[in-house]
Amino acid sequence: MADSDGEKERMKPSWERIMQDYSRGERKWRLARVPIIGPLLTRGRFKDEIESNWMIPVSEPIVRGESVALPSDVLIPILEKASFIFKINHCPCRDGYGCQSYPHEIGCLIMGPGARGIRPEFGKQVSVEDAVNHVQKAVKTGLVPLIVHSTTDSDMFGIDYDRMLAVCLCCDCCCDIRKGLRLGPRVFWENVHRLPGLTVSVGEACTLCGDCLEVCFRKDIIKLGRERAEISDLCVGCGKCALVCPVEAISFTIEGRERTTERLLAAIKCRTEI
Repeated sequence: MADSDGEKERMKPSWERIMQDYSRGERKWRLARVPIIGPLLTRGRFKDEIESNWMIPVSEPIVRGESVALPSDVLIPILEKASFIFKINHCPCRDGYGCQSYPHEIGCLIMGPGARGIRPEFGKQVSVEDAVNHVQKAVKTGLVPLIVHSTTDSDMFGIDYDRMLAVCLCCDCCCDIRKGLRLGPRVFWENVHRLPGLTVSVGEACTLCGDCLEVCFRKDIIKLGRERAEISDLCVGCGKCALVCPVEAISFTIEGRERTTERLLAAIKCRTEI
């Protein structure tokens, strides 16, 4: 048994191998949109991940209304339920794509018993308090928290998919999931969701300036109507449009922090063990 465990440990991907995989990242996403080739590449790839990733609005200013949920409000209950939290030393996306805009040393958090199997040289175990501070630091730098349950992460770190959950701290330029939203096939979009209970609305103050269109992941989510911008149900709720709106016409509201947290925890519980 000991020899078998040792062999499994030696077979886990090295950081160099992970970086090699990222070097093919953009090409992978673009090929996935090519007719005939794309469906073959993605056949069954995302089936088990449907409804498995949730965007968290980027910061306090974009969530307006009496009942709001900020990143820490949503994440703390999840972190508190985790049996183990591992902080990755470096963001694999920013390292792999050579990010020039955001710090590489703000890595993702991997939760659950599966995270115990990550190579120790990749990072370290942290407390709930340290994890919350890490997320808050990331948000202050402009990174967007994303709750992720992905086979990509389990394969990358060589851990059990059914016993892990990640909190990625994403930049617009290098996040692999964001590249998938922009460049990947339509089916990938089905893997990323708004927080439960989060609604988006555009008020009468809208001047049809179009700034929101420029920052949206895809060009078919927002369109300019006769009187105001119109945001479709495909919106994943990252909040970028609200942040750039010069007249604060776009509002993000949540029906209630407790209800949102309950629904999110229920969805997570159905998918993985943390």
